[in-house]
Amino acid sequence: MWSTIGDGTVDATLDEGLLRLEGRPRATWRVDLSGGPAQLAAPGSDSWLTGVADARVRWRQQETAVEIRVRRLALGTSPQLVANRAMRDEARLGVELPVGPLRLRATANAALIEALGEDVNRRLQGDAALVLPLGWRGEISAQYHRIGYERASMVGYFAPARAETIEGGTYWELGGDGAVSFSIDLGAGEQRVEEQGAAIGPWKAALRGWARLAVDLSRTIQWRTEAEAYRAPFALAGIATTQDWRYRSLSTGLILRLP
Repeated sequence: MWSTIGDGTVDATLDEGLLRLEGRPRATWRVDLSGGPAQLAAPGSDSWLTGVADARVRWRQQETAVEIRVRRLALGTSPQLVANRAMRDEARLGVELPVGPLRLRATANAALIEALGEDVNRRLQGDAALVLPLGWRGEISAQYHRIGYERASMVGYFAPARAETIEGGTYWELGGDGAVSFSIDLGAGEQRVEEQGAAIGPWKAALRGWARLAVDLSRTIQWRTEAEAYRAPFALAGIATTQDWRYRSLSTGLILRLP
């Protein structure tokens, strides 16, 4: 996979060669593994090679689910972060429980961010959502997110002491039984940010969107395209470069599935 990362002035590049494995050792278990080399380059600095990996294990029994995920990834969201070789190691635990006709989802996330020129920075994140399922294809939800960093950073990412978001969201999966499928995840709400050593700021609008189109070209080959966009004081993904975050991403590629 090849990506261009720009800030309106210069562009950096990210080239990844990933191997992805998906399996269901039992009916209630699902395992997703991916990893491989990544090469990054930014103007004015040497290109560098690193390894990236993502491992996720999910268990589901009727309406109760538990997920454990660990990742190592390059924070290639700006040329400055690429030049400073920013990386993130993270671990996440998520649970989903039935609450009458609703579902309660909660996740806890801890991450360490390393980059040239500064000590490792710690990031903690907590998320909670109360979800109303609308059949098996869609849902609406009320969500709360909180994220915070141990200290400010000088290498190209915004690291506030606290960022809180309250939003409404909706998620839909369409056409999952055929050769063409489409998924969409939308959210809108408000967010407030507390910078390091300052008072917390006012609530401001926060918007996000994600969509994926998958087309089965054959029994083993799938063409997949994903689009993602954010507009908020701080990115929920926790990799904003400044306040008043704007982000757009479009990726496409072929997926080889083992028979």
